[in-house]
Amino acid sequence: YLGKANAKIVSGKIYEDASIVCCITPPSAKDLKAIPQGAHLIGVLKPTPALIKNLKTASIHGFALEKLPRI
Repeated sequence: YLGKANAKIVSGKIYEDASIVCCITPPSAKDLKAIPQGAHLIGVLKPTPALIKNLKTASIHGFALEKLPRI
């Protein structure tokens, strides 16, 4: 199934070619440094002013699922 979806499970340098990164916990500073510029980070980010600044500095587009409106 993963092959049909063009997805793969990897270890090590998992972010180097990523254009979309999903997370269930806020990223660490180490994770943010590893995510490529221009990537999209989607998940439970618990955004703080510091995280927003770090995302902007790293040119990472963050989407905090807990902040999206629900119907």
